[in-house]
Amino acid sequence: MPRAPSLDGHKRLTYLAIALCLLLVGALRIVLLGQSPQPDLSNLVLNGVVVALSVGVLGALLSGLVRLELIEQVGLGVFVLLALGFSLRLLLPGVALDMSNYGELLLLAVGAAAYLLIAPRPATVTVVSLTGLYLGVVWWRLLSAPDWATVSEQLICDLLMLVGLAFVALLGAHRAAWTQARDSARAMHDIALSDDLTRLPNRRSAYRAFEDAMRSEGTPVCVLLIDIDNFKRVNDTHGHEAGDEVIGEVARTLHSALGKSGSLSRWGGEEYLALLSGVTLTQAGRQAEALRSAVQHLKSPYGPLTVSVGVSSRLPGDSVKTLVHRADQGLYRAKAGGKNRVSQQD
Repeated sequence: MPRAPSLDGHKRLTYLAIALCLLLVGALRIVLLGQSPQPDLSNLVLNGVVVALSVGVLGALLSGLVRLELIEQVGLGVFVLLALGFSLRLLLPGVALDMSNYGELLLLAVGAAAYLLIAPRPATVTVVSLTGLYLGVVWWRLLSAPDWATVSEQLICDLLMLVGLAFVALLGAHRAAWTQARDSARAMHDIALSDDLTRLPNRRSAYRAFEDAMRSEGTPVCVLLIDIDNFKRVNDTHGHEAGDEVIGEVARTLHSALGKSGSLSRWGGEEYLALLSGVTLTQAGRQAEALRSAVQHLKSPYGPLTVSVGVSSRLPGDSVKTLVHRADQGLYRAKAGGKNRVSQQD
């Protein structure tokens, strides 16, 4: 089944399209301004910046050498500077207001980028500041020498821009709420699938990993069922808080010793389960011995700690239940044989 493109992939495609459009628009405006008898120098400079920025963004996106987050941050910063520059250029003598609509479009672009990339409050401060500056400059120019036809047209355009910015702000607020809900859902998901004491995956999560591993019938799957020896003595002698500390210590030791060769979960109580894919029963036995040895050498304030391990390997027709059952039988034999040992399935 083909994989769906990632969010970063969608973002890159979107930014490529935007950068290409800006490049074409900027280049076209430079050509048109160049044909004018008296081209507006400030307009040429601003459009030259747009073209240079677009070329840089296209190169960064196509090469993949620049992090997407950096492209977004730099792009937003340059957009803000362009909006600021476009507003301030209207203060220059001889600059006409007939191209002011481009400033409104630029403000809408800045608003959309700000609410997408940064938090709602700084985005609002940025958009309100730039919009206030732009409107102040434009209306100061208009009211200093009023042309009522131009004033009415500009008023309609500015109202439409404000409606657009309000809509963008509303989308930004919904985005913030959606992000918060998504993060909460992820946190709840992590809580549901992890053990509070050890931070290891819990039994429910282990079953999911089992189901994924068991789908591939050609891949060997082995299970290590691990139990702390004489754990009741720790609880009876030092208390349940000490017992919890021992469970955590052993979990960290097992996790460190197992490394990337398998996945470890807390199966329940003082039991842990390690799932190993792509290894033979003999290799799983060696891994179990390494885990047993690591716990034996653990320095604990509650005295020597050891574990017993039962090992099983998937057989034809096995289910998760039968595979774990054979590992449990191996664990029982290890306990009966004196503890602190590994017992494999026959």
